[in-house]
Amino acid sequence: MFLNWDGDLLHFIQKITEHPLLDKFFTFYTSLGDKGYLWIVIGILLLFFKKTRKTGFLLLISLLISHLLNTLVLKNLIDRPRPYEVLPDIRMVIGRVKETSFPSGHSATAFGSAFVVFLREKGWLGWTALAMAILMAFSRLYVGVHYPTDVLAGSIIGILIASGVFFLDKYISSKINSQNKSTMSSE
Repeated sequence: MFLNWDGDLLHFIQKITEHPLLDKFFTFYTSLGDKGYLWIVIGILLLFFKKTRKTGFLLLISLLISHLLNTLVLKNLIDRPRPYEVLPDIRMVIGRVKETSFPSGHSATAFGSAFVVFLREKGWLGWTALAMAILMAFSRLYVGVHYPTDVLAGSIIGILIASGVFFLDKYISSKINSQNKSTMSSE
């Protein structure tokens, strides 16, 4: 029942969005998420600027945690087959993928990276990162390698990891600041 609902929604999404120009765009865009390349480049670029250096560092930490949790732990535990292995009429825009389907690693790393930027950088930078993550998650449905629940779960996992990294950094920073204040006041 659940698989049918998830598969039906994937069919619907693919049917209403299919277009040759989108095939080219999403084939390219989804490949940027392979191994987290897009987010690694963004994280490194943010490291170059003093104002965004900490954001870049936290992005890379969140990206690493998201990747390791999804690739080494969750995908192996859950072992869900890809849609094209179960549903014969799924439109495959890219080739077969080695790893299992649940959760979407591209979605987890995209949201794990972008949500750090969204939480730390106000204005266009945060919103752009979030839009890029949404587009990455959607690309996985468009090319036919994930079910909607794979993408949703990966996105939620990424947001939770990014939030954890963000709040842990705030906690550590506040502890360091309070220690520095107590050291300065005792001098």
